[in-house]
Amino acid sequence: MAGRSWKAPRTSSSCTPLGTYWGSVLSGSGNIEGFVSGEPFRQVGRTTYEEFAGYWSQQTGPMADAFNGMRKPVASQTLTAAEWNNSEIVDGDLIERLSTLKNTPGRNINTSGSISVVRALLEAGLLDDLHLMLFPIVLGTGTRLFLEHGKRVDMTLAGTHTFGSGVVHLHYRLGAAA
Repeated sequence: MAGRSWKAPRTSSSCTPLGTYWGSVLSGSGNIEGFVSGEPFRQVGRTTYEEFAGYWSQQTGPMADAFNGMRKPVASQTLTAAEWNNSEIVDGDLIERLSTLKNTPGRNINTSGSISVVRALLEAGLLDDLHLMLFPIVLGTGTRLFLEHGKRVDMTLAGTHTFGSGVVHLHYRLGAAA
């Protein structure tokens, strides 16, 4: 990844500074590579799938190899083909399918981005851990992860890591009283 810059997903001219923060998150001490390596699959929604496929399918190295090699079920009502290596469109009820996968020994539900998928998993009580990346920039726009009138979700802080760029990784365990 050295010398390559990550273009933050869905950036507009008003939020291009996000790209300056990704370097420390993708490389260096405490990077997110550990979240990717060894995962059996990564559940994503259509938008995240398209962004990741466009970037990671063109990259090399340990993290790119992990993303490109793992199974990638894609939750989408509009996507008709998933051509990125090991990708498949989820047919039928997403929560039912992921409930079955979660009850299979050794299976973890992992997702990146995909706010609608994360919301559905939170509502169904299927997440055990929530990892959030907090960037030291206020954009003023964007999609909210937590809905104003959504279901209450109790969490306990399990860990933090601050990257050199000021990005903070927050790790929460779900289900425990906060």
